[in-house]
Amino acid sequence: MSKLVQISEISRRDALRGIALAIAAAGFGVPINQAAAQQVHGQATAMKGALEGYKRQELTEHEWETVTRLAALIVPADEISGSAVDAGAVEFIDLLCASNEDLANIFHGGLAWLDAEMRERGNSTFAASTAETQIALLDELAAEEANRNSRIQGSGQGDYARFRDYQAWDQGDLGPGVEFFGWMRKLAVDAFYTSPVGLQDLKYPGGRAYTEYSVPQEAIDYAMKRSPFA
Repeated sequence: MSKLVQISEISRRDALRGIALAIAAAGFGVPINQAAAQQVHGQATAMKGALEGYKRQELTEHEWETVTRLAALIVPADEISGSAVDAGAVEFIDLLCASNEDLANIFHGGLAWLDAEMRERGNSTFAASTAETQIALLDELAAEEANRNSRIQGSGQGDYARFRDYQAWDQGDLGPGVEFFGWMRKLAVDAFYTSPVGLQDLKYPGGRAYTEYSVPQEAIDYAMKRSPFA
């Protein structure tokens, strides 16, 4: 590998770490900057080309399967466009988790919580459960979030550590599931509407000079209406 290629790889990794850090600091209530999101998509695409297919960076095989199912439920395919999975949301999330320990903790712990909660209810893992039971649990988490007096803002720096060991949460507490599902929805929706698939779905005008790059609010509103878990 040439020195120039090595420097380029280091620069891309540094950029990705910076983006992941900014996302973790902002919390799941803040949309991702469009230019930053496109860098993540670009890195995933480059890896697919260089490695003849994307290789998992942080998520385990089982976690990848679970995130894939969640992304497909959050932004499903319709007659206009593909799903969040088709838009590269799983690779998007995997790269961000590989670049920031806080996000990795949230996803490792949150995905473990989903499986544990499913087993508590007499089912298998989340990914292996029926669509009906999957949707029922996600509906419950969305309703719990809506019913809270004060919505969780960000995730709170102190809560990141709790996701290192998801069992630190009180048994029967839906809190970790609500928080994790908030992150999962945010990243799936942002990944979709900053991808070529999502931009085409929105008929978002490209090829222009913009003074600000962010996911359009109408895109977020549309995504949340399209998602059954708004």
